This record gives sequence, C-alpha cells and structure tokens, in this order.
Amino acid sequence: MQAAVVEKIGEVAYRDVPSPKPNKYQALVEITCGATCNSTDYRIVHGNLPWKMDYPCILGHESVGRIISLGSKVKNFEVGELVLRPTAVYPGEKLDGYYSGWGGFAEYGLVTDVKAMIDDGANKSSINPYAFLHQKVPSSISPADAVMIITLRETMSWVDALGISFNSSVLIIGDGPVGLAFVQCAKIHGANPIIIVGHRGERLNLARIIGANYTINSHGIDFVNEVKNIIGPEGVDFLIDCTGDQSTLNASLNVVKPSGKAAAYGTPKVPPTGPAPNDSRIMRIKTDEPGAHNEIVSLILDGRINPKLFYSESLPLSRISEAIDRIGGKKALAKIIIDVREER
Repeated sequence: MQAAVVEKIGEVAYRDVPSPKPNKYQALVEITCGATCNSTDYRIVHGNLPWKMDYPCILGHESVGRIISLGSKVKNFEVGELVLRPTAVYPGEKLDGYYSGWGGFAEYGLVTDVKAMIDDGANKSSINPYAFLHQKVPSSISPADAVMIITLRETMSWVDALGISFNSSVLIIGDGPVGLAFVQCAKIHGANPIIIVGHRGERLNLARIIGANYTINSHGIDFVNEVKNIIGPEGVDFLIDCTGDQSTLNASLNVVKPSGKAAAYGTPKVPPTGPAPNDSRIMRIKTDEPGAHNEIVSLILDGRINPKLFYSESLPLSRISEAIDRIGGKKALAKIIIDVREER
C-alpha cells in the first residue's frame, strides 16, 4: 500500500509500505482521507517536538475510513462503518521497520475492538491507549467533514474540563485550526465575549464567522493592552494558549482574573521561548476525545457546527510533501484534507 513516510528528519515522501495485518480483535479499514494537524505533523517531519520520535515513521493522526473486514473476535464494529483514527501502525509499535507517526496517512489501517477485548478479560492497561480513540461516525457525515470531529472533540473536552459556560469571558491565543475550534466550542457553551489573538487577517475573519466577538491582529502591537482595552482591568475568566510559546503564555496571564483559569494546549516550542510559567491558575488537562465524541457528532447533525469551516483545501496523498510545505509556510487557511482515494 501507499503511505506518507517521514524517512528522516526533514524528508517526507509517498512510499510503498507493507499493509497492516489485523489480529482477531481488529478490523481492517480502507482509509478514505486524513487531515493535517498543522503544528504536530510539520514538527514530526522536521524533528522539533519536545519528545523523541523514531524514524522512518508513517505520518498522520487525523484519519477516517470504512471497515472492509473483521477479525474473528470483533463484536462492536461492522463492515461498511465509518470510523475515526484508523492507523497503519499503532504508537509504540512497528510495521516491518516503520515506526508510528500515528500512522493515519496510509491506504489501509486498523481499528481495535477495545470493548470486546475487555469483555474477554483483557486489562485496560494492557491495551494500546490509541485504540480507545476509534469511534464510529454516522454515514450521513462525509469523510472530509468526519475527520474534523477529531480536533473538535479534543477541544470540546478541554472547554468542558475548564468549565467554560454562559457569559464566561474567554481569551484564545493562536488563530490556527485549533484556535478556531476553541472559538467554536466556547461559543457552543455560551461564552461571551470570546477574544482571539492571531496574526493572519483571513483566519481572524474566519474566527468572526465561527463566533469570536473580538479579533486582535498581534502584528506590531502589544496584544495584552488590546485585550485590557476590550475586557477592562479585571481580566478574563479563561485563557487558552494554542501556540506553545512560553513567553506568549507568560504575557497572557497578565489579563487573567486572579480567580480565572488558564490552559496551555499548544505543544511547547523547541527550544523554549521563555521560562515555563509557575502559576496556580494553569490547569493540567487530560484530553477526553471519546467523552466529547457524541456531543460533537450531535452538534454537526443538528447544524450547529459546520465542519467545512475548519478545512480549506484538499491534496492527494501522493502530494504529502507539498501539504507539509503549505502548512509550514502558513499558506493554508485551515486544515488540508489528505485525500487517500482521489487517485482511484
């Protein structure tokens, strides 16, 4: 099969690799498409994440596909179902010499029937944690729209954990796809005002469409003062930093209420841009994608979330190098759909 392979730091290519072989608790999935995680995928390719990655690895952690066959012990999936996060190689495992860069940008992948394993006596701790992220999507949602659920449910789980609610004031730092998703989820919770800080006019305009009350272009200005002019001296209830820039997070804490809460969603930059903040207002949040899955699906089906707002273009898997260059060069307005099946 074909897959996006990071062969070494700085080099990503469209390569032929072995197809994954499901065990008795796994289903084989024909992957339809994926979506770029505009920060993490780029940083995996260029080797500047704050944890060690092994190469060569198969890239992609936002993927969706249809089940085409079932292992003998699979009870909770059916052929034809659309499922999230199929992977050619699970994190911590290898596929004939290829490590996992989460493994979703490939023609085929696996999902694991975790419930069947547990029902048969498996201990949760013995199951690869990534296997708990395979949820079904209704067939009425297109694959490209479905893959947006991954980021939306992740950000919704953070909004839920922070306790953002009606009339909460929220400051979001970063206007990438994740920042836009946080605007959407905060809006769903009734937050007001929602302020987003970024540096691209087109994305800030999109943030307004999604639900931001105020947008601040940080180019050449002190955004902290701009936030104070909007919110007043008391500060905001909630801060969400999506940039991973420690110096920006430290500055942003100056406009958070003493009783407020903050969360650093963005993966820290390498090397660090400043000291790690030591502030009791910063919450340590564990993402709960499965817990927010049904909520996001219902919001899409009800028309309250338009997933098309979160991707802006599509490229075939064979042009993965171009896709990585586009997100690295800030040329993509939002996520890029990686179309695995376009060439067939």
